[in-house]
Amino acid sequence: MTHTTTVEDRLSAGNFKSVVATLDITGLDNANNEAFNAAAELGFDTVFGVSVLGVENADSYVVQWDHLETDLYVEGYGGTDPTAGTDVGEVRVRVDGDPGA
Repeated sequence: MTHTTTVEDRLSAGNFKSVVATLDITGLDNANNEAFNAAAELGFDTVFGVSVLGVENADSYVVQWDHLETDLYVEGYGGTDPTAGTDVGEVRVRVDGDPGA
């Protein structure tokens, strides 16, 4: 895991909560993906979804979250996959889930 997570805000929606966080991906773990275990990093029992709100280098990369593998997938414009170790920059996400007890 070569990213730093900074929590920007925590929001409450009754029994559920949302966390807005910025991940500074300084080097992709693998070609085209970065491990992001939102439950462990942000304190959720269950994660319902991760929305990508913004990307620092939006003119270079598209970032999406795979809910089955709990990874952020990064693709360059033109369909190219960035290599492992690529500095993607900051990615702002909103994570929705159940904080548990």
